[in-house]
Amino acid sequence: MTPSSTTRRPSAARASRRQLLLLGSLGLALMGSGVAQAATWGNSTAGSGNRTEQIRALSGFDTIRLRGPFKLRVRPTGRESVLVRTDDNLQALVETTVGPDRALEIAWKRGEQVRASATPEIVVEVATLRGLAIFGSGDVHLEALKTPALAASVSGSGDLVIEGLNAESLALSIAGSGDIRASGRAATLSIAVSGSGDVDTTALDADQVSVRIAGSGDAKVQASKTLDVSIAGSGDVRWRGDAGLKASVAGSGSVSKL
Repeated sequence: MTPSSTTRRPSAARASRRQLLLLGSLGLALMGSGVAQAATWGNSTAGSGNRTEQIRALSGFDTIRLRGPFKLRVRPTGRESVLVRTDDNLQALVETTVGPDRALEIAWKRGEQVRASATPEIVVEVATLRGLAIFGSGDVHLEALKTPALAASVSGSGDLVIEGLNAESLALSIAGSGDIRASGRAATLSIAVSGSGDVDTTALDADQVSVRIAGSGDAKVQASKTLDVSIAGSGDVRWRGDAGLKASVAGSGSVSKL
């Protein structure tokens, strides 16, 4: 036997042991990953398919914050109430609370993974409303509200429809890819879009309008007195009305009449 053949055998043995150790370590890592994921996911609950309605006695709020994939309808009735429509075994997991800042928070219970049989529906009656915020992918429909001022925002991919508004001032903002449509009347309107979201207020009569876009978002507005536009990026603003226009564009964005 040659000297070279005597040195190969220990090397092959060591390589084989290293492979076994590597496979063992990989198995332990996968097991650990599974345990970590299970701990992260938390409880998982599937909807029963038996949808029920629950009316909750909540009051003292003038702002609504929606967190999660819910369908929310807001009705200005002069009363305050919250109705939740979802699977009967998920009712307790839909949290509706009013904080000291007079904000109604609507969200799934923290730490729960929920698979509803259909998108949960929330109906909120309000006496007054000054703020509305959507976080995530929720959809909101706001009916015929009369208010001195309203600030509404979408953070994420949610959709907001404001129908028949009567307000002195309206502030709309999007951070993400959400959409906002508004109709009615507002003396002053301010719009801020960061990301790829779209705003359409061509059905909203407004005197003084300001639009700020950072990104690729688009806005369509109607202005009768003044229109102040600032675009940084590829966003577009299209408008109608007799307003005097002041525009600043940095990037490939554009401002044009409808």
